[in-house]
Amino acid sequence: MRTLKLMLAFLPLACHAQQFSFSARGHTYDVTVSTPSPISGLGNAGRGIYEGSLILPNSHMSSNYALLFTGNNTTYNFNSGESIFMQTSSDGTDWGSASAIIGLAPNLCDMADARPIWDDTAGFWRVFIQALAYDGESCGTDNEIYEATGSSLTSLSWYGSGGNATSLGSDAGSPGIGEQMQWFNTTNYDGPSSYPIMYFYNDWNFSDPDYTYCPTCTGNGTDMFAYVTPDAESAFYFWYYTSAASALANNTGCGGTGDACYMLFYPDVMLGGTEDQSTLGPPAFAFYSDCASNSQYGRGVGFFPTPVPNNDSSPSLPGQFVDGTFSSSVSGLIVSVRIGRNEYGFLDKTSSSPNTWQTLIVYNASDEVSGTSCPIPSIGTSDHNTGGSGSSSPSAAWSVSTVTITEQ
Repeated sequence: MRTLKLMLAFLPLACHAQQFSFSARGHTYDVTVSTPSPISGLGNAGRGIYEGSLILPNSHMSSNYALLFTGNNTTYNFNSGESIFMQTSSDGTDWGSASAIIGLAPNLCDMADARPIWDDTAGFWRVFIQALAYDGESCGTDNEIYEATGSSLTSLSWYGSGGNATSLGSDAGSPGIGEQMQWFNTTNYDGPSSYPIMYFYNDWNFSDPDYTYCPTCTGNGTDMFAYVTPDAESAFYFWYYTSAASALANNTGCGGTGDACYMLFYPDVMLGGTEDQSTLGPPAFAFYSDCASNSQYGRGVGFFPTPVPNNDSSPSLPGQFVDGTFSSSVSGLIVSVRIGRNEYGFLDKTSSSPNTWQTLIVYNASDEVSGTSCPIPSIGTSDHNTGGSGSSSPSAAWSVSTVTITEQ
C-alpha cells in the first residue's frame, strides 16, 4: 500500500480568503476558500433543516444550483410531518423559496440527510435518506437507509410498495446509521464497473473492529464503512472500513476558543480527473464544523487519499485532517458547511494547467446563540435557532464562498 505523506501549511490570504496547502499522493494540493458573500433567500427559518445536499448546475437540473434537505412541513412546528424540500438558484447567491418535493413515507419517521445522485444507466435520480421505521404507533430505534427515485427531482416516489418505503438492507442495530452518510456514482471516474454506486457511513452500534484489517479503527461507532452496489437496490457488498478523517485539538481548540474539540470528517465530494485517478482512484474532501463554547466553528478539511481503490480486496488508506480555520462572515462562527457536487457526487476539472477544481460552499454564519448546548450543525434552523426553549433566534446570516482546489 502506498505511503501517504501529508505536510501542512496554513496561509492567510488578503481580504480574509484562506488557503490550505498540503502534500499527498505525490502531489501538492492547495485549497483556497474565498471571502464569504451573503446569500439571499436561503435558510427557511423554522424548518429544522439538517444535513442538506448542494447540487451544482447540470443538464438534469436545467443548469440551476439545487439544495435538497429534509425538514418539518410547518415552520416552527416539529410535529407537523416531514418532507424532502428543494430550493434552486441560477447563481448560487439568490435562492427561490423551498418547495416540498416528496412527503414522508407513511412507514417512516424522523428523516435526515437527502443525498442525491444521478444514475445514467437507470435514467433517474436516486435520493437517499436516513430514517426510522414507523409501525403506526411509534418510531423504531434503528436508523436505516431508504431511497426515493424519479426522472426529475420534482417527480420522486419511494422505493417500495403501496406508498411505503423499503429499507435498503442497511440495518446496523440501534441507533444504527449515522447522519453523515454520503453517496457517489463512480461510473465515469474509474470506479468498479460492476458495482459503481458507492456509499460511506458510520455505524453507531459497531464496537468490534478487526484491528488486523483496520489498525486505525476505534470501535466506538465513528469508523467509516464503505459499501458498493450495482444499483442501490441489489445486494450491497462490503468493501472496507477505515477511520474517518479526524482532529483532536487540546488547548488550541476549535476556532481559537481554547476549548478541546474532536471532529470527524466523512467523504463529502470526490475530485474527478486527478493525475493518478487510473491507478489510485479519485481522492475525496470534506468540510465540516464542530462545537466549542456552545458555538459551531469551521475548521480545516478532511482529506481521503484513496477512498475508491482499484483493488477491491485492499482497504483504503485512512482519512487525514488538514488544520486551519476557514473564514466565516459573522463573529467567527460557521455552521453546517455544505459543498457543491455534480450529479454524481464529484467535481470535474475546470483547468488542467495545473489540475484545478472549483465549487461553492454554503453555510450559516449566524450570531451567537444563547442556551446551554451547542447549536445542531444544521443547514437552516434547528431547535436551537427557532426561538424554542432556552434559545434565541439568530440572524441566520447565510454565506457562500468559492472553493478552488489545485493539484501540482
